[in-house]
Amino acid sequence: MKRILYLATAVLLLAFASCKDDSGVAPQAFSELSYSSDYGAVIITYKVPVDSNFYYVDVDWTDAAKKPRRVQASVYAADAVTKKVDVTCDGFSDTHDYVFTLTPYSFDGTPGQSQSITGHALPPAYEAVLETIEVSPGLHGAVVTWTNATGKNIQIEVRYTEGTQQVSKTFNAPGEQTDGQAVIQGLAPGNQQFVVLTKDSYNNVSEEKSASVTVIADLAGEALLDRNIWSVPGYNPASNNATIGYSSQAVNDNGEVVHLFDDNLNSFWHSSWSNPDLDYPHWLIIDLGREQTISRVEMCKRQGSNTSMQKGYQLQTCTTAGTNYPANNVNPTWTWTEQGTFSFDPTINDMQSVHVVATPRAQYLRIYFPSSAKGTSKYAMVGELKVYGKD
Repeated sequence: MKRILYLATAVLLLAFASCKDDSGVAPQAFSELSYSSDYGAVIITYKVPVDSNFYYVDVDWTDAAKKPRRVQASVYAADAVTKKVDVTCDGFSDTHDYVFTLTPYSFDGTPGQSQSITGHALPPAYEAVLETIEVSPGLHGAVVTWTNATGKNIQIEVRYTEGTQQVSKTFNAPGEQTDGQAVIQGLAPGNQQFVVLTKDSYNNVSEEKSASVTVIADLAGEALLDRNIWSVPGYNPASNNATIGYSSQAVNDNGEVVHLFDDNLNSFWHSSWSNPDLDYPHWLIIDLGREQTISRVEMCKRQGSNTSMQKGYQLQTCTTAGTNYPANNVNPTWTWTEQGTFSFDPTINDMQSVHVVATPRAQYLRIYFPSSAKGTSKYAMVGELKVYGKD
């Protein structure tokens, strides 16, 4: 009797296993196939079937260069509620119709029934960004502005002649940042010709766009801004720790941040080197007291033979104060505008002056020392800071 029972159980187990064996079985067909257009992209949408054997879909097409392209989408990419999958086919440089063939596969690689759909992309993102680019005259330079509302990362290349040299500058226009600005520094006053083009991550390149500006020599009425009304947001004379206005200071070494504008070359700001001992990046914010035009910034090193400090810095401006502590360079409630990256010579005791090309209106000035500007030590030091411009 026991032998008969064991035999019956074995038969049932074999039957169950055979029902679960999907080897060589094609997956069921997907449904509700459609497409939508995006900048330089076609988004294919389909609904996965209720089929435990359905694993992934190949989407194939031939691009404008007659090269086969493919993207894959897993069943695990399906929306939990709608059971639909969106597949982005990117990198199109035109708005022509393309045929997309979708083939489903089971877990063991058995193909199912292919389906095709014809779709086209919107004009590519790099063309949309190119249309928004403007080149404006600046102080000993030019200002490049753009709008990128595409959500795609684009590169902007600006070409020009400096003396007898052909120069090319590349700026990033990230998809998550709608409005952008970059500056070209160190240009001689007078007429300057530029050629602008844009690129995407698929090496698609736009047509060239020309611009001509007259570079400005000086800001009329420029004067040293009144430092008596300056302050540092969140300044705490009793602590080295970061506040809303700076990454650190060295109170234990008389390296408070307010020494930047005390009209004393022998005092200085020093990033914290003990309790806590901090490495780059370092930064600080100056409240200029009211909104003013900024045309030039002068800064000198901590006086003496110490040459281990920063080799450069970035300038950023803002018209309205934020409300949070801006850790490192993550600063969501402060709306900073980049005003350029500048070199700094730690071997020179004299003031080092740079032009702020865009001559922005601002009340807040942030000096940011990135890791790329790190000298031979991990500390930043500044002896004195002056800002020129006008009300």
